[in-house]
Amino acid sequence: MRTFGSVIPAALILSILLSCSGGGDAGGSESSEPIETYALTGEVVRVLPEEKIAVIKHDDIEGWMKAMTMEFPVKSDEDFAKLKPGARIEAKVYVQDLEFWIGDVTVLPNADNRGSATR
Repeated sequence: MRTFGSVIPAALILSILLSCSGGGDAGGSESSEPIETYALTGEVVRVLPEEKIAVIKHDDIEGWMKAMTMEFPVKSDEDFAKLKPGARIEAKVYVQDLEFWIGDVTVLPNADNRGSATR
């Protein structure tokens, strides 16, 4: 009877944990948390097409983080196509729970872009 008595509490705890997990996707896109938006300015260091990630050396992102070089996921194919190494960009950083990504990318004129700004 001792074994049976310890199985029931373990099964109950497991059931509670599984019901609290939510079953949503790992990206958090079904979150009920609001999406926060921040302005980003920076330089594209490299792009990782197979993962749709841009490595960007960004200036301070006011209200979110200090200047650094980091990877940003890009959800829009149109925005990802604008990102080329050496390009200076402005974009929006979207943050929801622990997920973040960039969008609304604008390529700024600089020596490498020869004045061709696109949106």
